[in-house]
Formats: sequence, structure tokens, C-alpha cells
Amino acid sequence: MNRILLNRAIELIQTQLRSADLASTGLECIEAEWLTYEKTLRVFVDAPEGVNLDTCALVSRNLNDCDELDAMIAGPWNLEVSSPGLERPLRRPEHFRKFIGATINVNLTEKISERRQAKGKLLDVSNDELVTLETDEGPWSFPVAKLHRANIVFDWERSQST
Repeated sequence: MNRILLNRAIELIQTQLRSADLASTGLECIEAEWLTYEKTLRVFVDAPEGVNLDTCALVSRNLNDCDELDAMIAGPWNLEVSSPGLERPLRRPEHFRKFIGATINVNLTEKISERRQAKGKLLDVSNDELVTLETDEGPWSFPVAKLHRANIVFDWERSQST
């Protein structure tokens, strides 16, 4: 499943999350990924108070009955609903803005300034949706529209020393 179809799936899932059954939860679909070999759609959801196992099960039950999602995916497939976790995905400008100062990994759909991927400290997100990182090679900016995947890099070593 390509990025365009994943974005459509995210929009569809977000519509389901705003439905009468789930509207009061404040849930947001922050990312989705397709695991080709397992034929699995992995959906990452978040809410202002966070997400627990019961929340994931509730979302899963609601999405299992979504005919529009079934129509997007040919043949049998699996659904996996997850919290964003420590290395949470970033997809929209507001996701990036919440984590200014964090270290992130970025993969783009095409090269920007001779790079397609980078790891660095998130410095800024402009109003025209240009994200800037401080990388080992210096500052690097890219438009959110060219994003394939981005996520927070959790410092596992530092967390074990505290």
C-alpha cells in the first residue's frame, strides 16, 4: 500500500473516530502503516489522556465494521491498533510542533537538498509546513508534503541511567 492510499486510510479512520461511538474520546489517528508480508494494517491512535489497551480494543471493534476500509484493501487482511509508543510517529505539522527539541528520524518520498533521510534535532516547523532539523551535516529543511515516515528517537541508554 503506497503513501497515498495510507493517507486515504488515515482520513477514513479519522472519520470513524469522530463517529457517535467514539466522538467523546478525542481520539486521533496519527499514522498508519501497511505490513505487506503479514497483510496487516497497523493503525496508531492517540488521545489527550493517552491510549491504553481498552482504547485500542474499542477502536479495533469500530474499524472492523468499516466497509469502506475493507473496500480499500483487496483480499483478507489484519488490523492492528496501537498507541504511538515512545518512538511515536510524526505526520502532520502539529505533530512536529509538539516535539520541537526532540531527536527524530525522517524518511522522505524524494530527495530534498540531496537527502532523502536524516536523523537530527527538530528545530522548527514554519507556517508554510517546512520542517527544519539540526543534523550532523548541518541544518536541513523539508516540506511535510514530501514526508514518507518520521518518528521520535527515544534515548534508551539515557532512560536506563536514570
